Amino acid sequence: MRLRNLTIGILSAGILCLPVWGQNTAASEKPGGDPRRAGGGEMGARDDEDFERFIEELSLNPDQQVKIRGMISGHLHKTREQTRTFVKKNLDELRRLDTQIQDARFAGDNGKVTTLKGRQGELMGCKQHDAAFEKLRRDIEALLTPEQKTTFQQSESISLFSGRLDQQVERLNQELTLSQDQQVKLRRLISDYIDWRVKHIKAAMNEHMQELSDFTKQISDARNAGDRKKVQKLKARKRAVDGADQSDAATEKVVSDIAAVLTPKQRTRFEQSQDQMLEILGLNLGLLREHPEVLVKAVQSLKLPNDRQDKIKAIFDDTKAKAPPGPEFSHAGAAEVYKRIMAELTPQEQALVKAWEPGPPVGQNQRHGR
Repeated sequence: MRLRNLTIGILSAGILCLPVWGQNTAASEKPGGDPRRAGGGEMGARDDEDFERFIEELSLNPDQQVKIRGMISGHLHKTREQTRTFVKKNLDELRRLDTQIQDARFAGDNGKVTTLKGRQGELMGCKQHDAAFEKLRRDIEALLTPEQKTTFQQSESISLFSGRLDQQVERLNQELTLSQDQQVKLRRLISDYIDWRVKHIKAAMNEHMQELSDFTKQISDARNAGDRKKVQKLKARKRAVDGADQSDAATEKVVSDIAAVLTPKQRTRFEQSQDQMLEILGLNLGLLREHPEVLVKAVQSLKLPNDRQDKIKAIFDDTKAKAPPGPEFSHAGAAEVYKRIMAELTPQEQALVKAWEPGPPVGQNQRHGR
C-alpha cells in the first residue's frame, strides 16, 4: 500500500495540501467517540481505515500509534480553526481576488494569475499552515525508527501535496451556507476526484515521460518563435498522449456531482457565480466549456468553410436567445453550446479547438496551460 493517503491526507491537512484524513468531522465531533482517537477526535471512519494501513506499512508499535494519532488530530483541529479565522477575516478581499483571477485567466495573463494566487495564499494563511505542516512532519519523523523513517521519506507520493480542501469547503460554506452533511459529502467528492487525478497524471508521466517532455520543449520553442499554428497542433498531439480529455470529463462529472449535493437555492447561487465557485474549489472546466464566446473564437481559428462557420454561429445565437437575461450564459447553457458545437466538428478539429489558447502574442514567452 502506498502512503498517498497518509502523506497527502493527514500530513497535508494544511492550506497547500489535500486533506483526505479528518474529512468525517460530522461523525468525529460527536461526544463519546472512539477512545482511540486521542488529541481532539478529529479523525473519522475513513481516516481510521487509512491509519490502519499506515500502521501496517510502517509497522508502528502501540506507543507510536497513540502519539502519532494524537499529533495528527491536534494538527487537523488547529488547521481548521485557523482556516475559518483567515477566511472569515478576509472573505471580501478573497472574493475580489477570485474575480480578478478569472479575468486574468480569461485574458491569458498567467503571470498575473500567479501573482494574484500568491496574494490569495497570503490571505488564506498559507505561510502559517505550511510551517505547521512541516513541524508535524518533523515531529512524526522523530518518533520513527531509522527503517520506518526511510520508508516514510521514500514514499512515492510525498511530493504530490495539492489542493486546499478544508479551506475550500469553508469558503464554499461562507457563500452557500452548507449543512454539516453537505460539507462531508463535498470533501469526499473533491478528495476522490483529486485522488483520481493524481493516479491519472502519474500513469501518463510513467508511460510517456520522455514524449511529454519533448512536447513541452517543442511547444515552448514554437511559442517563443510566434508560431501560433504550430503551438496549437503540438498541444493537440500532447493532449492525446497525456489523457487530457479524460481529465476534462472527470472534472465535468465532479462539478455535476457537487451541484447534485446542493439544494435548489444553493444550486442557483452556485451556477450564477460558477467561475467564483469553481475557483474556490480549485476546479477548472476550461475557458471553452465555461465561455461559449471563447469557444466560437477557437473554432474560428480552424478557418472552416463559410457554411460551417454560419451553422456554428447559429448554434451560439440560438442558445443565447433562449438564455435568461444577463451578460453570461448559465452553466447549463454553456454546456449545451459546447456539446452542440463540438458535435459539428471532426475529432481532429475538436483536438485543435481544445488546444487553442487566447491571450497576448505567443512570442512573449509566457507560460500557458496544457
